[in-house]
Amino acid sequence: MSLLSTDTCFSSFERALIKTIMAGFVGADPTAEAQELELASERLNDFLCALPDPSTAAPLRRLIRALALYATLRFRCRLDRLDDAQRNTLLRELCEPERTLLGRALERVNGRYDKPWPKLRDIARAVREMMLVAYYSTPGRDALSGYVPVWLRPSILELAPETTAPPARLAVPEIQAKHREGCSTPIHELFARSGRPRVAVIGSGAGGAVVASLLAASCDVAVFEAGPSFRPEEYPLDTLSGMALLYRDGLMSFSKNLDLQLIAGRLVGGSTVLTSGMSVRPRRRTLEAWRRVGIPLGAMHTGLETVEKRLRLQPLAEDLLTDVGRLWRGKNPQQQSELLFEVPRSNAAMTPAQHDPPGPLDGARRGERCLACGLCNYGCRFGHKLSVDQTFLKDARSAGARVHPNLGVHSLSARRDPRSGEIRVDGIVLERDATAPPIAVDYVVLAAGALGSAPLLLRSIHEDAVLSRLACRERVGKNLGFNYGTGVIAEWAQAPSKPGDAGIQIHYIASKPSDESFVLENAFLPPALLASLLPGIGPSHREWMQRYHRLGMAVNTIGSPQRGSIDRLGRVEYAICEHELGVIHESLALLVRSYLASGATRVGLSGVRALDDSGAIFYAGEESSSRAVLDKVRRVAATPDRLMMSSAHPQGGLTIDPDPERGAVSPEFNVHGVANLMVADASLFPSTIVVNPQWTVMALAHAAGTEILRRIERERDDRTRAPSSRDAQPLVARSA
Repeated sequence: MSLLSTDTCFSSFERALIKTIMAGFVGADPTAEAQELELASERLNDFLCALPDPSTAAPLRRLIRALALYATLRFRCRLDRLDDAQRNTLLRELCEPERTLLGRALERVNGRYDKPWPKLRDIARAVREMMLVAYYSTPGRDALSGYVPVWLRPSILELAPETTAPPARLAVPEIQAKHREGCSTPIHELFARSGRPRVAVIGSGAGGAVVASLLAASCDVAVFEAGPSFRPEEYPLDTLSGMALLYRDGLMSFSKNLDLQLIAGRLVGGSTVLTSGMSVRPRRRTLEAWRRVGIPLGAMHTGLETVEKRLRLQPLAEDLLTDVGRLWRGKNPQQQSELLFEVPRSNAAMTPAQHDPPGPLDGARRGERCLACGLCNYGCRFGHKLSVDQTFLKDARSAGARVHPNLGVHSLSARRDPRSGEIRVDGIVLERDATAPPIAVDYVVLAAGALGSAPLLLRSIHEDAVLSRLACRERVGKNLGFNYGTGVIAEWAQAPSKPGDAGIQIHYIASKPSDESFVLENAFLPPALLASLLPGIGPSHREWMQRYHRLGMAVNTIGSPQRGSIDRLGRVEYAICEHELGVIHESLALLVRSYLASGATRVGLSGVRALDDSGAIFYAGEESSSRAVLDKVRRVAATPDRLMMSSAHPQGGLTIDPDPERGAVSPEFNVHGVANLMVADASLFPSTIVVNPQWTVMALAHAAGTEILRRIERERDDRTRAPSSRDAQPLVARSA
């Protein structure tokens, strides 16, 4: 594994630009806050050095270099000597590209060819996000927002007195070391080598953990995870450290044209570790539609019930909830007559009874129930979230499965039986040495998620002669869709008694009874992450941050068409079309009006539109005209680049369909044409499902695991009747 070293620092030339545009974005005085801006730029450099893959940092570094060169040529002076007018001009040309010749040219090309490239505003939005996160995660910035970090909260320190502030600079060597733990496990220790069928489960998240728990009792299971493993007390408290340690590409992953930011976990337990624990059952219409492509309703209902029981899903405890959800819904139900509100279930432990008896890998829990610290997106440091690493993966380990962190799989090898013509995968190739001989396996389960499983199979098709001839190869990586949305921020005249960081934040999801194309859900982010969603640039943005405790946040979650694709390098192609933009506008208008109807004094949309974005703010009283609100949303968010669209829920890429010309995977969960290569994750979804998919992924994985176990037992019975020498097969597979 190659890692960036700390000698890849930004040059003084690049640092000057970073501090200049960072000051402009956050409304800081470059002279009065010189030390804070310097520290923030150093932390941003630390973050890039801490990423596990050097290529991840390259786009941002190239962009900073190009912007620095442009600014120098534009103003003919040192970047640290730009005056306020010059800095504002630079920001205006970055955020309002229609004012520049290059911006207008890109606009015309993208308009003609379905947006193949990012617009300048897309680039501005991505740069702004990193600058805001670096600035507001720097020590001392909490004084501006009024946020009290967990290491200063008496209620936390009473139960976890060891909770201390993270260092001002990122611990780059320690983060790099965490990305290497376990990556050198010898080949002979990967499997137990017990003589049982050898099953490689690739991915340890919602799908892989459930399948591993079902197979471990009767098979020799090894789970391969590309990211590190954590004990609860190891989850970071620093925002940039968390991004570098826990997330795919350090949270800097986007579709090729930057329409969508893609959020995915890269650690043992996958994205289940990084959620609030909210779980929603799939809609009846979704399951009915899936039944028509061969996914049985009975198996899905069994899976849903099994997951509900194992995760101990419960309604949220009222005394742990903040007031921001209640404020949104309002005291009078007539205020929100257009919306149907639903209380999701949660796998955050509300009572001691939800926990298993503590085991050796659990770490020490703090208290008996959720501490409502608000840091769910960085793993539960206090041991109260029943993510799959604490449930299904724990069950798999107890039954003998081996879990290997930092051991991603690069590709698969396969062979064709010359007599029967049957294709079987016979080996896996690890990322740590893609030139090494394949490691022998009997079965492979792809469970690396919609952004991982399809690229792995595409690399295998590209590199393995047998797999390159699969009839379904044209469907691999296709039919990719998303649950995506953008943030909406509401402000109330007074801070609520329990603001967003004072308890559990996600309280409701709301939907329009006659429309299942979107849902609305309230959410919470600590200051450094919320800053990237707040409207405004410069002083107006700082004003929003100073009112942090008065703010509520919600997202319009939309189930997209499966029009996207992903390639063997994991690059996603997806362009938001005109029809989707109509759903985005309608859902945003409804969300804006619902916030104003509940008493919010003003509401803003996330994204970058102009240096002066005051015309995009909605104020109390505007909700009285639904047409006027919708027209204003259409005007201020006329194109997707004016919003900050993100998705933590990609779906598809290896969709189920009985016909290999329409889908990559059969209803029996094996890749079409490969007897022993199965799939058990969100890449299977034959449609996007709008609601939070965690529960559905795990239920589908349970159905897949049950079918896979049935297949393994059937083939084992066949071998028993016709003895073979399989038990003596070497751990390294023969070349195909």
